[in-house]
Amino acid sequence: MDFSESVEVLNDQEQRDKWDWELSKGLIDLADILMQKNPDLTREEADEILAEKKAPVAIGEEAPIANPLLSALTKPVE
Repeated sequence: MDFSESVEVLNDQEQRDKWDWELSKGLIDLADILMQKNPDLTREEADEILAEKKAPVAIGEEAPIANPLLSALTKPVE
């Protein structure tokens, strides 16, 4: 007989609570969470994504706006 490992099935809130607990205990970091959400990511790719999100905006340069509607509303009229 071939018995596979059991898989823990959590709803979204339970998963977030588990990640919060593991983060608070130092068992995982944000890169680990990214890799759990996207198993195709390597540690290096996850670290790069986090670095991009934390990258400071240079003086005189505006932060990118992720929401296209907000971008359109804040763009000066020509």
